[in-house]
Amino acid sequence: MTYNSPTCHREQFFTQEELNLIRKSIIENKQNSQSKNMIELKNIEPIHEKLQRLFKEELGKEVEFLNSFIFFASSTTMKSRMNSNNMGWHTDGSCSFVDGDCYNVWIPIYNDSKSTGLEVVSESENPELYAQFGDPTEVPIIYSKENSEEVFGFFKNSIPEDTDLIVVKVASGLVLPISKKRLKIDRYENPSPGDIVVFKQSELHRGFHDGGIRIQLSLKFRLKNAEINKKTTNQFYKLFETVSPEEKNFNNYQRFLEFIFPQGQLSKHGNLENEAINSLLYLSM
Repeated sequence: MTYNSPTCHREQFFTQEELNLIRKSIIENKQNSQSKNMIELKNIEPIHEKLQRLFKEELGKEVEFLNSFIFFASSTTMKSRMNSNNMGWHTDGSCSFVDGDCYNVWIPIYNDSKSTGLEVVSESENPELYAQFGDPTEVPIIYSKENSEEVFGFFKNSIPEDTDLIVVKVASGLVLPISKKRLKIDRYENPSPGDIVVFKQSELHRGFHDGGIRIQLSLKFRLKNAEINKKTTNQFYKLFETVSPEEKNFNNYQRFLEFIFPQGQLSKHGNLENEAINSLLYLSM
């Protein structure tokens, strides 16, 4: 799939009334969620419909809603991500159970930071990279030069000197060295609540943050004619096929995942994040 632009970015896409509808749903549903990030939002059908019109009218895609996640970005919560092997670079895991294009709508709903945002390595601007990227349903392991000294040492004789990231796909045996200076990286800094960025979940991306708080909602969509991924890259599909008597659709598959991976009690830190999210969103309405 190729967008008309590198990524679809719209400033002030949502009105204040629409933002408050989203915030109200988060406040009403976040405390009942035992997942740190995944959230089921109710009564936001107008938001889904507006985004579906955007996909159809501007991107030429018929999509259906998949699931949603909320993230609390602060210097504390982002520290571990920036110190990880991949320094935050990733593709979205839900790609693994969708056989077809899936998309992320990135929506900041609160921001008092002056150095926060999103970076995306878009497919349309980096076709040579994605021609080598292989099956998008296989979730990669990503290593950064800064935080993966041993891995880079292991591969030093088989990768160029200017390699910044190594993408590894175990099932397919892919080892792909990446030099960031050869990439076109779209950077969206200091967003305002109501802005959106739309990109494919299979595109490399990461959030960045320094100081203050950013609360961000990610609404995931899939192509309307996409099917459940039945390949081995969706490691739980065979079990789902064996034990589930229900129709093999996305809703039933996600309920199956919730059954075999029940959410435990949130940690003290997770509950504190929930309280902070609700308080800040309530004050911003």
